[in-house]
Amino acid sequence: MGRPASPGLNMSYEAASLKPLRYGLISVPGITSRRPVAGKCVIIQTTNYRKHLEGCANKIAKRNCILRKLARTTWGASQSVLQTSTLALSFNAAEYCAPAWTRSPNTKLVDVKQRESMRTVGGCLKSTPIQWLPTISSFAPPHDRRETIKGINDMADNIPLKQIYKEASTTRSQVKIPLLQCKD
Repeated sequence: MGRPASPGLNMSYEAASLKPLRYGLISVPGITSRRPVAGKCVIIQTTNYRKHLEGCANKIAKRNCILRKLARTTWGASQSVLQTSTLALSFNAAEYCAPAWTRSPNTKLVDVKQRESMRTVGGCLKSTPIQWLPTISSFAPPHDRRETIKGINDMADNIPLKQIYKEASTTRSQVKIPLLQCKD
């Protein structure tokens, strides 16, 4: 067997079971890299969330294409429709797990794509100054939105405001009258 790790702990280890860290070839469609592997799990060497944010930025870019198509059409895409679509498509993807990576130095990757969606809603050009985008599109700046989400998650569970936020996401209105009624 082994010896105790410290006098206060009852942990032991077997010398034969400790193996050197091996490097495996990770193959993901389009990406092949050598990273440390323990069993089948990839060991994350840094916590800067760059890979996650790059994937998130690519996802938002694809959704921004949909928003631009919606803004060009004559389907009645008013600013309120574009705002709702932007919240559902772009901002939803951008703010997923935001409290975890909000302090990462790579958040600029996502911020650029969020600003593109804000320009689409406001009908702005790329030359529009960044400080005017929240005013024109009626959205808070991306870093402020992330800090708000982080603040809500950091609240104690017994605060009434957090309970309101929890209940608001689960309540849905019930449709009691059929939308289409046939007249005989």
